[in-house]
Formats: sequence, C-alpha cells, structure tokens
Amino acid sequence: MVNEVQKLLDSFGINAFSIKKLEGYGSTNYKITDDGGDQFVLKHYTDQKVLPLLIEEIGFVDKIKENLPYQVPYTLEKQNERIHHFADESFARLLPFLKGTFLAETRITPELSYDFGRSMALMVSELSSSKSLYFASKRTEWDLLFALKSKPLLQYIEDPHQRKIAHYFLDQFEHFTLPTLRSLPRQLIHNDFNEWNVLCEEDKVCGVIDFGDATVTPRICELAIGLAYIMQKQELPLAIASEVIRGYVSISKLSKQEIEILPSLITTRICTSVCGSAKAKKESFDSDYILISEKGGWDLLNKWIGWSPILLNDLFREAAGVQECNKKYSHLASEKTRKDRFSPALGLSYDIPIHMSSAAFQYMYDREGNAYLDAYNNIPLVGHSHPKVSEAVSKQIRTLNTNTRYHNQSLYAYAERLLEYFPAQLDRVFFVNSGTEANDLAQRLSKTFTNRNGKIVMEMGYHGHTTELVNLSAYKYNGEGGGGRNELVCELPLPKEYRGKYKSVEEYFIEAKSIIESCIDGGHEFSSLLVEPISGCGGQVPLIDGYLEQLVPWLKEKGIISISDEVQIGFGRLGKWFWGFEMQRFTPDIVVLGKPIGNGFPLAAVVTTQAIADAFDNGMEFFSSFGGNPIATEVGLAVLNIIEEEGLQKHSFETGEYFKKNLRMLQNIHPKIGDVRGEGLFLGVEFINGDGSPGGSICKKVKNQLKGMFILTGSDGKHDEVLKMKPPLCFNRGNVDRVVMAMDKVLRTI
Repeated sequence: MVNEVQKLLDSFGINAFSIKKLEGYGSTNYKITDDGGDQFVLKHYTDQKVLPLLIEEIGFVDKIKENLPYQVPYTLEKQNERIHHFADESFARLLPFLKGTFLAETRITPELSYDFGRSMALMVSELSSSKSLYFASKRTEWDLLFALKSKPLLQYIEDPHQRKIAHYFLDQFEHFTLPTLRSLPRQLIHNDFNEWNVLCEEDKVCGVIDFGDATVTPRICELAIGLAYIMQKQELPLAIASEVIRGYVSISKLSKQEIEILPSLITTRICTSVCGSAKAKKESFDSDYILISEKGGWDLLNKWIGWSPILLNDLFREAAGVQECNKKYSHLASEKTRKDRFSPALGLSYDIPIHMSSAAFQYMYDREGNAYLDAYNNIPLVGHSHPKVSEAVSKQIRTLNTNTRYHNQSLYAYAERLLEYFPAQLDRVFFVNSGTEANDLAQRLSKTFTNRNGKIVMEMGYHGHTTELVNLSAYKYNGEGGGGRNELVCELPLPKEYRGKYKSVEEYFIEAKSIIESCIDGGHEFSSLLVEPISGCGGQVPLIDGYLEQLVPWLKEKGIISISDEVQIGFGRLGKWFWGFEMQRFTPDIVVLGKPIGNGFPLAAVVTTQAIADAFDNGMEFFSSFGGNPIATEVGLAVLNIIEEEGLQKHSFETGEYFKKNLRMLQNIHPKIGDVRGEGLFLGVEFINGDGSPGGSICKKVKNQLKGMFILTGSDGKHDEVLKMKPPLCFNRGNVDRVVMAMDKVLRTI
C-alpha cells in the first residue's frame, strides 16, 4: 500500500514520512505526514461521475473558507493543479489535515451544543448564495427530500420491533411532513453535520469536514441532521437539542413551519441511517464508519416514541423563540360541548378526563404534551397507529370499497386466512362491524339452528349494547339502571378460584347442571350458552380450569350449543393460547370476534360450523352494509400478518409471565393486593381492605394516581375492585417495570 500511495503523492511533490488509511466512502482516503511534519489528507477517486461535483465543491469551499470561524477542508494547489489525473482515469486531490477532536469523542456540554447549532447556521448562511448545478441534481436518500428511498431497506432490519419503529417514523414523514418540507426555502447545505464530521476544541467547533453529501434541499434539513446525531447517546437529549436550536437561531431564525416539522425530520434522518446500516450488515459490509451510529440511533428512536409530539413542538418553539409554548389546554370547552351535545350516559375514564391528540404503539399523547403509557386499551392489539395497518387502509380506500354483494379478492383472502386459526369444523364466517353486532348475529344463528329462545349466560358477563345483548349481559341487567334478568335467561354463577363460592371445578359443574335442569323442568328451552373464557367485566377472572371442558359436552347432549365470546381476549392476547376456548379445552359451535380484530378499525366476525350457517339460510337474506368491506378485510389481513411477523403471541406470553411475576412480588409486599390473575397481557389485580372486604376505593385511588404518573389502566369487578391491564401486545419488559414501580410507590402512600 505504501508504495502505491507514494506514487500518487509523487504527483503532488510530497514525500511521505507516514501513511495511514482513513475510513470513508466515495474515495479512498489517507492521512499523510510528510518528511517536514506537515499533515494532509489524500483523496483518491476512481469514479469519473463524481468529477463535476468535485469541481463545484472546490469552488464553493474556496468561497466560504475565509468567512467561517472554523476550518473547512479546502483543496490545495500542488504542482499548479488542484485535481491530478492519472493514466488509469483515476484522479486525486490533497487537503490540509484539520486538527481537533471529533464530536463523537467529546463530552457534549451546553456550551458546545450552543456553538454546534451556531456553527450550522453560519454554514447555512455562507452557502446561501452558492449556486450549484450538479449538487442540485443529486437524488439520494441522504437528502431528506428523498428519504423515502430508504423505505425499501426496512426489509433488512431483522428485529421486527425495531423495523416497525423505523417504519412508523417514515410513514409519519411521508404523510405529515414531506408535503410541508417540499414547500420550504431551499439552498445548498453541507447535509452531514454528524459526530465524525465535526471537530471540536474547548467547547467550540473548530472544524467541519466532508462535503461529499452536500446537496440543494430545504435549509431546515441542516439543523435536523445535526440534531439527529448530536442527540444520540446523551443522557438528556432534549436539553441538548434546546441548546443547539438556541445557538442556531442566534444566527438564523426559523419559521413556524420549519419548527413544526423539525422533530419528524430528525427521526427520519435516523431512520435513513439505521436502514442503511441494516442493509450493510446484510451484505456483510462491516465498516465501523457505516455501522458506528446504529445503536445510538435505535436508542434515540425508542426514546422518541415515549415523547409527546406536542411536548417536542413546545420545547423546540421555546428554544427557537418563535412564540410562547402552547398554553395548557383547557378542558372547559370540551366539557361544555360534551354536556351540551351528548348524553351523560356516555362515560369518561378518570375523575379528571384526558383529551387525547395522538398515539403510537403503547403510548398515547394528550393535548397538554403529556405522553401516557397505555396499559389499558386492548383494541389496538398490534399497537396504536401501526404503519402497516395505516397503509392497508390508505391503499385500499383509494382502490375499492364495496359490500359483500360483489366478489372481491380481499374478502375471500381474509376469510381463508382467518379460518386457518380455527379447528376444522369451524369453517364458516360472517363479517360485521362490531363485537355487539357479532354477538347479536350469534344469537340469531343459535335461535335459528335450535328453534329455541332461551339463553344461558354467566354472572358478570358483558356482550354488547343492543337491547337483546343488554338482556344477556348480567353486568348490565344486574347493574345500576338495569332491569333485572329476563325470564328467558338462565344465569350461572361465575366459577372463579379466588374468593369463589367453591374450591373445585366439580362443585361449580354440579351447581351449573342443577340450575339449568331446574330451568328446563320449569318449561324453558335453551338455544345456547354465551360465555367469555375470561370474564373481563367480572374483573379479569379466568373461569376455573376445566369448567367449560365439562359443561359444554353436557349441554350438547341436551341440544344446547356453545358460543365463545372472544371479543376481548382473542388473537393471541392470552399468550399461550390464540383463543380463550383453547385455554378451557373445548371447541365452541360459534365464536364471536371483535375489538382487536381490526386494531381499532370497525371490523368483527362470527365463525361457526357449516350446519349452523346452512340453517341460517332460511329465506331471509343476511346483509351488512359495511360488514366485510375490502378496507376492513385488508386491515384484518394486516393485523394477522403483524401478529406473525412480530411474534406477538409469543411476546405476549413472555411479557405477561414477567408482568405476573413482578405483580406477585408486589402482592408479597402489599397485603392490599388480594389476587393477581389472568393470562398473557390480559391481567387483573384485585384489591382488598384490611378486613378482607372488596377494596374498590383502593383500586380507584391506584388507577387515578397511576394516571397522574402517566400510566393508563382500567378497573372493573362487582365492586370495581380489580385493576385491569390489557395493553397493546407490543408492551415490553421496560413498560412492565415502569408500571410495577409506579404501583409500588402508589400503594406505599395509601
């Protein structure tokens, strides 16, 4: 190598005392120390296409180098040449070696952060008058205008949880940021103020190198890119960002539009970097120069998800001095509209309601800039705003939205895919819009098939809000405002282990048979048993093991079919089991699906047997205007794909076991916790008072105080004494630790 490099140096009249190869791309780079002790950088190129860019770079660097308070790598003139061409059509140039410590190796102080921002603004100011034909024509993913070129590289990110995070930020950029970015003022910028291109000395920037990524693009990109790198690996990244912005605006002011999209531009640049790194790893290209920022990038992206967009906007606006931060949002207007336009029967969570503005995965963000950890909402099964769900809706709504009176491929593809998760005899499906509609249809199916009107339900069951379903939901008809049990309804006691009426499944089974036989002797004929394998409104109560395994075959002998309501617990939420009926080791005749099936998009389904479906074909056509529409079925397909690709059922099991283990550790410390129960990420914590009575007031305090610590939970049970946790399945161990530590802190104060 030494001899070959010396031959290149001979063209510049330099004798090398030492030669060291440097990292880089686009050229082969060497640090040269000559026999007089002077130091240079030799850059050798083999691609003729970069020559016009190189000539332009030399021109604008010559123009700005005298006006900047820090060094830039200008091209030296040696032997009356700036660029020396060789016989093999390669060429080289020589630059002075700039001294200083790389930003990556420097402790980031507030003073350095401020000067870093100021240095970027000075660069933008000096380059603002430079015209560049070739740099303006560049189209690479490193130009934020073309960052979506990185989207196909998502496939190279092996970790599905990391991949979805990067996908989410690129999706947000595409739909909310890029249209604004395209309208902003453009100019030539350096475009790569990263930690290995900035040199520092005594809390000051003393040099900026590598103009190879320079391009003509919106000027705000310079600040965004610099922030994307300097915020990484910092204990207080937002404090660093504020100082950088203050330094920047001391030279160049920012518009409101520029500040508004700045957070998204930062995450987009990081996504470009991690996508590129993932591709490089896949191709076994292990350059430290390429891969060095990857870990810091992922750490920052994962932190970012936990920050409210409104908080970021407020912090950046305050730092930029554009205007005062958003004033705390007043709930008065919302409360007045709710009072004037809605029934008081429409309830709210918490004593002091939350006004939500957006959400991502397991986080929800309110109007005041707070980020809440969502341990409660089981409907966004794969996470709030999952990009694959969003893309499914966006693509299909632009293509076709119709009903089931026409053939469409999405309807059939989803039906086939969904039924793969069921036993072979459950091979017919009806699509509707909600769990209520699905449960209502299940009742019609059972009545038509058996030609009977009576129903068997469970204590504390809840199945929907239509008149018939309220009459089949003991949670409603026995509750405040309820009308009591209908004479056609047979209610069975909730067969629970903790504080239950009996200790064994046999005792509960014997009692159930006795109640049902008594009703039959009284002249009642029953079509079906409607049951949740885990009672949500009962307080996350799993039915005692083996109960339905014994009861359902006995009912079948009497011509009574079984309906498993999986609206809350289906689709892998239980971890070990994809469906609740699997946990109870029985196969129902009808399965009702809703809530998580569409991750928040209106979709529900009834799955049943051919015999029951055929019996329903009695001359009255079944039709749902929107049930089974192709947008909904594409969403359903996306949800199933995500569950499999991200391994969410396994993740639910592992995280749920970890959650239960830690909650039971709390139970050993706090006697107020009577029971910890549930499966996967469908868990309940039952509270009791010192005298053993139901601890409804304790549960209420815990729920509201957790809300004050920005953690969302729910409560239920006969006395509202059970804290419910049923988060999106992307909930992780770090989230569990936060919830458990917060609960411990709250319980120590009660």
